[in-house]
Order: sequence, then C-alpha cells, then structure tokens
Amino acid sequence: SGIDLELTGDYLNVAPLVEGILSNSGGAIPIFGQLRLTSEIDVLELREGFSLSAAGLSVVFDGPRLLDFSMSGNIETGGQVSIDMNGEAESAKRTLVIQSDEAGGLIEGFFGVSFVEGGSLLVEGDLGEVGEPALFNVQLNNTRFQRAPLLTQILSLASLRGLSDVMSGEGILFTNVDIPVRVEDSGYVISGARASGPALGLTARGY
Repeated sequence: SGIDLELTGDYLNVAPLVEGILSNSGGAIPIFGQLRLTSEIDVLELREGFSLSAAGLSVVFDGPRLLDFSMSGNIETGGQVSIDMNGEAESAKRTLVIQSDEAGGLIEGFFGVSFVEGGSLLVEGDLGEVGEPALFNVQLNNTRFQRAPLLTQILSLASLRGLSDVMSGEGILFTNVDIPVRVEDSGYVISGARASGPALGLTARGY
C-alpha cells in the first residue's frame, strides 16, 4: 500500500533531506502513509553550491519518517558518488554508506574545505536512534593532503621543514586514511584516526 511516484526533471533540491540524514535528525517531513519516490534529475542539489549531474534518486517514507534513501550521480569536478541509507519500519536505527571515486571534490562540496585532492572515499556507519550519537568509519585511499594549515603548522613545529613545504605545494600522498567519527549534537569526536603514506604516517584524536 502507499503512493508510488516517478519524477523526472531538470532540477531538484534535496538539501533538507541530506542535511537531516548527516545530522541524524531523521529527515522527517509531514507525510502520512507510505510514499515511494524514484526520480532521474539533470541537476540534483545536495547543498548550496554543490550539485550532482545525471542523478538518480530513490526515497521511501514510512509516514513522516525517512525509511530509505538512495542517490547517485556525477560530481562537477569529476568522478561519481553514491549515498545509501537503509532503515527498518519497526526500528529507528539506520545504516549509511557513502562511496565516491573523487574524495576531494565530495569533501569540498559538503564541507567547503579544499585540502583533500583526489582519491577514493568510503563512509560506513550506524545512525542509531534519532537524537543519539551517530558512529561512522571514514576511509580514504590514495589521496593527497595539501594547503591544510593545521597539519602544515604541526610539521613546521616538528622541524619537518621539507614536508611542511610539500604541504604548501603538491601535497603529501596518503595511501590509506582511517578515521572513526562519532557525531554528537555538540560536534564531531575523532578517536584513533590513522593515516599512512610513502613519506609520512600520522595518528590523531580530537574534538
């Protein structure tokens, strides 16, 4: 039972849905009954100034609660991204998987920071109950970090002048980056992050 909708068009803004998913606020909207929406959109806006082209979208609402969300498309800087969130009608717990072969472009689009260049991205996590902390693991492969002020300052203080200069230029290649993240109302908590590459290995934790 419920309503099935198919939508095609030039433009669709799903920023409120994406924000609700990433902030773990549930993405609820005033819908009664079950609604299933599938669409093919030329330009799909995820956040202000960040859109996907040739995008596909599938959304399932169970009443006002967002139950399933699946989206894929092309990033303006090149590469593709897919976001999949799956839940169960009898439980508020939901899982989230984000994959991209253009990590730098995706991170810049979502967070407005440009110190990550290229590489692949895999995010897997459990959104848990609405309002509770969300737990994610972020994996980056074969990506360069450049023009990152905090990391450049740390390398300078450690007398790693050569690496500091590289950070300001072509960047430092990390073959593997693993970042466990807990998302709370007050911010992001990172515990035991690790990065390794031909020139440098790092471990970090912070809030």
